[in-house]
Amino acid sequence: MAEQFIVQYEINDLAEVDGTNVPTRFTVTLQRDGGPDVVAEFVLRDGAPRCRELRVVSTADGREVRSADCARVRVPDLLEQGFAAVAMPTSRVDESGRPLPPEAPPDGQTHKQRAVLQVRSMRRQGRRTPDDAFLQEVAEVYRRNLGNNPTESVAEHFGRKHRTAALYVQQARQRGFLGAALKGKAGEQS
Repeated sequence: MAEQFIVQYEINDLAEVDGTNVPTRFTVTLQRDGGPDVVAEFVLRDGAPRCRELRVVSTADGREVRSADCARVRVPDLLEQGFAAVAMPTSRVDESGRPLPPEAPPDGQTHKQRAVLQVRSMRRQGRRTPDDAFLQEVAEVYRRNLGNNPTESVAEHFGRKHRTAALYVQQARQRGFLGAALKGKAGEQS
């Protein structure tokens, strides 16, 4: 069965992630001869691409969608192939502002191989469960910034969204690294 892999994105909507330019949104379409197409939309969120939409679509002249078509969909594979297709090395310039060629990835890898390893690492980091050392650091950052929106300071420190930082603060409280919250104020009860 022949397959065609198509990736679409806006070139003007890029973000830098670990030395790589990546579209903040990209769509991957896997067209299969004789079967339905698979369409997945990925959005860059919290520093890693996340699948926001997945469709299995019968083509106008194709057969119906079957359970087996859905069971064969592997979102991590679509993500890795799509990310490798859209990831671009960041532009570099010399002291005078002239463009330099992109740095070669380590260990003789191609940029595509590096992108696949990079997306795997980003996804693992995004799913990690905060350990005690991490939550103690959250508590320290929070306390240092009591007069200046401490939860937002935690978000900035760890490169996360505000809601994720709020979850970290809550987990630090649950583990005893921060006291109970003061009602309506930043801080903690003694």
